[in-house]
Amino acid sequence: MSQSCVDCHNSHPLSPKTDWNVGDVRGIQTISVDLPVFKNAFAFTYLLSFMLLAVTVGIAFIYLQKRQASIIRGMNGALAQSNSFLATISGKLSKYLSPRFTTAYSVGTWM
Repeated sequence: MSQSCVDCHNSHPLSPKTDWNVGDVRGIQTISVDLPVFKNAFAFTYLLSFMLLAVTVGIAFIYLQKRQASIIRGMNGALAQSNSFLATISGKLSKYLSPRFTTAYSVGTWM
C-alpha cells in the first residue's frame, strides 16, 4: 500500500484498525456465520437419506450379480453334462462308423 492508501484506511470509519503502515497486508476479511444447528439438520437428513439409498442400491446390485453368477454356473454345469453325454454317444457311434466318415463329419464336409 502506498502512503495515500494508508492515510485513507486509517481515517475510514469502517476500517478494522487505524494504525496501518506502508507494506501491511492489503486487507483483512472477517467472516462470521450465525446459523442455528437445527436449520442444518434438514441438510443432514437429506444426505443421510441419499447415503441409505446408495447403500441399498449397492446391496441390490451385489445380490443381482451373485444371482446371475449362480444362474450362469448352473448353465455351465448343464452344458458340461450335455457335452459329456454327447462325447459318450460319439464314442459309442464311432465303433460303427468308418474313420473316413467321422473325419469328414468332424470337419463339416459331406460328400
